[in-house]
Amino acid sequence: MMHVLVPMLVVDELDRLKRDNQARSRARTALKMLDEVFKRVSKQNPMGLLRQEDNTTGPDGLVGLGRITMELLFDPPEHVRLPDNDGEIVDRAVAVQSLAGKPVTMVTYDKSMSLRARYEGLQEVWLPHP
Repeated sequence: MMHVLVPMLVVDELDRLKRDNQARSRARTALKMLDEVFKRVSKQNPMGLLRQEDNTTGPDGLVGLGRITMELLFDPPEHVRLPDNDGEIVDRAVAVQSLAGKPVTMVTYDKSMSLRARYEGLQEVWLPHP
């Protein structure tokens, strides 16, 4: 099972990017996918389902990832965001790792954020742009 946390700052950035000519299409696609996953989310039911459990074995011998859930990570009351968005996202992930008591992995296309995450003790996966 994998649980994906999406900080509200990421949603806010995507919303801002949908007005940018170069990033518009990708931002709108991402927002549409998030909206689908979070259609039935509420305070009582904070998680959305990204993918059902998949334990099938592929031709390469690898087993599927299993169930993948997603949750919006809202800012705590009285929280003041850091002036740097990358720093804020990493800071939220560090806070989650501290509360969860288990490793958090930062997945990003942003090399700077990946380096910040590693520096702060998070596991990180940097995805190269296709």
